[in-house]
Amino acid sequence: PADVYVGGDFLLSADLSTCAARGDVELGLGVEQAIKVARNTEFAEESAGLMGGSLVLKHAIKVSLHNHLDRDARVEVRERIPSKRDGDDEVEIELGKVAPPWERYEPEEYPLEGGYRWGLMLAAGQERTLEAHYNVKISSRRELVGGNRRER
Repeated sequence: PADVYVGGDFLLSADLSTCAARGDVELGLGVEQAIKVARNTEFAEESAGLMGGSLVLKHAIKVSLHNHLDRDARVEVRERIPSKRDGDDEVEIELGKVAPPWERYEPEEYPLEGGYRWGLMLAAGQERTLEAHYNVKISSRRELVGGNRRER
């Protein structure tokens, strides 16, 4: 284990994974209380196709960040959108507007489909909003696991 101190104050103890000499180790230090994060989602359901034969489930994700530190901070925000099973031709997932652009997130430790991440620097006192939109198109006879008919 490793004991982590910041400015002489004990922060936390954490287990370290095995690493080769001069290798890199990533250690999660927890949440920085001075960086405020709010994640909000929006959902809308629309009929599509001839005679309403399919549904388009429109999703929007907005993540607001505010750096209350007196210094710049590097922030990584990870997000995941749905993925479909192989061979399932009745489901389409379409990624829409993403601002600022993000990159695929594929951790080495485990398989993850639909993973994305934003990496950015937040200046001291800066506020920033991250936004992603995606649509799931399904047959009107189907429903998403967990329900697509959400309470309004």
